[in-house]
Amino acid sequence: DLPIPSKTLAKPLEEAYGVILAEDKFMLSYVPTYQENQCEMKLVYHLNDTSNYSAERLLPLNYRMEETEPFSVDYTDIAGHYAETAIYKLAEVQLTLGDPAETEFRPEEAVTQQEFLTFACKVFNYGSGDIYYSLTYMGIISKEEIAPDKPVTRMEAIRYIVRLIGQGEIAEKPEIFRDIYTDVSEADRGYAAIAAGYKIVNSEVSEFYPDSVLRRADAVMMIYNWLTK
Repeated sequence: DLPIPSKTLAKPLEEAYGVILAEDKFMLSYVPTYQENQCEMKLVYHLNDTSNYSAERLLPLNYRMEETEPFSVDYTDIAGHYAETAIYKLAEVQLTLGDPAETEFRPEEAVTQQEFLTFACKVFNYGSGDIYYSLTYMGIISKEEIAPDKPVTRMEAIRYIVRLIGQGEIAEKPEIFRDIYTDVSEADRGYAAIAAGYKIVNSEVSEFYPDSVLRRADAVMMIYNWLTK
């Protein structure tokens, strides 16, 4: 017994096209077409994303299929930065690290545990209440590990993400993984291998610097890589 919205309330398709075109979501690309033994390249337009819009008001929907009002960030300190695209792409779906009203992102600053876990909870849809209660209950973080204001290390961030994607139990079996990085301990070998396998982090280097603090830009890149690769 679910309520089914009436299609009569939906905006005309022409108006929907107007919204999509106005937001510049089309991109040009070459697409191969095949006929018998010949291949021909065609230049076509296609949608650059898979956004959904409410049929009645043509407002964008978030990952919960809820209407979202226009939302944007405008940082003054990330132009030309390697994480610029990732920061803005995630902001398009209302996933931001910290307060979106701030004008500076501070990409090279260390990210605290609470900042990183709050950001991760948004991404993995774990709500916005008492994150430590939820995450300790699910085994993402232990009570002994709780340190809200402590800068997160690169390896700690990987542990949290791997557990959030449901691979924590497997990661705790280092003997089944090969070494990806020369500076990662045996205990963390599984976490590093899984993160590299999912392309959350770069697997084409020999060192990971696990004890270095995680910069805000790299925190966004890890999440962006998980969502897009």
